[in-house]
Amino acid sequence: MAANDPLHDGEREARSLRGPALAPPPTVRGLSAARDSPQVSRLLEMLTAFGAPLPRARRQRYRAQLTDVLRSASEADVDWALSRMNTTDFGWGYHPSNPLARSVSYIMGDSSLELGSALSGGRHLRAVEGRPLVLLANHLSYADAHLVQFLLYAAGHVDVAERLTVVAGPKVFDDRVRRFTCTSFGTITTPQSQTCASGAAAMAPREMARLARKSISDAFERLGAGDVLLIFPEGTRARDRCLQPLLPAIIRYLEHADTVVMPLGLMGTQGVMPMGDDRLHLAHVEARLGPACDVGELRNSCDGNNRHVATALGQAIARTLEPAYRGVYAD
Repeated sequence: MAANDPLHDGEREARSLRGPALAPPPTVRGLSAARDSPQVSRLLEMLTAFGAPLPRARRQRYRAQLTDVLRSASEADVDWALSRMNTTDFGWGYHPSNPLARSVSYIMGDSSLELGSALSGGRHLRAVEGRPLVLLANHLSYADAHLVQFLLYAAGHVDVAERLTVVAGPKVFDDRVRRFTCTSFGTITTPQSQTCASGAAAMAPREMARLARKSISDAFERLGAGDVLLIFPEGTRARDRCLQPLLPAIIRYLEHADTVVMPLGLMGTQGVMPMGDDRLHLAHVEARLGPACDVGELRNSCDGNNRHVATALGQAIARTLEPAYRGVYAD
């Protein structure tokens, strides 16, 4: 993979956020709008509390946008959202996206990102149009996938944003609001690596292997259907923002025929949803896409050694990041 330095490559195609101009797309309207029903009020209060730490003006706009979207949604969509929040056992494998959740997630992104937050490197997406694509990103926050999707949308890559499917561990769904907002994109729920799992996320090795095989099969199915996969190959969030070693097992998700993999560097997302605080905060965020690599060619160049492939991919992600974020790949 060629080195990529978005700060000096002359490209500034990604648009900075411009507040209200980035109004979220409308949800799919039902025959009967929910309007001011008790269900809407209940859902609105839970989502408003999620944005409580935002500055006052942002918080007021956040609530106003949520109100408009929820009132225009169907009663069935609102009921489903509340049901999703209260469900703790929703199964492993693939779960499709939901238009109402996507609209809510875009409002969250628009409200929590400072002016100047942006995604760069979009030309790399255009270079691999039509091929199965996996985005590999560093992991800083439970908000990472939402912010990637919103920044893709804000930069004009709406089709990619709407085809996004995220491979996620069970801890992502511990919070009620996240259970709903994570349906903004498709999700493939997979067991967390034994090296990273703790508490309820830990399980017997045989069961973990079975579920891991299912998640890989689901991932191949989604790639075949035209989805863009987003994977966080460190297996857990970086508590000190520094990139950690990539898990070699992640290579199994990249073995779908003709797949290309693209590094994605995230910086600042830990400020939107800090460790220990599952609410929205205002922060500056940058997302940088690097040049894609043909997985088959990469494996050949590494003689099929998965650890070497993982190292090469970790270095590729590091090249999209500022030095303070590169961690074990700083050299």
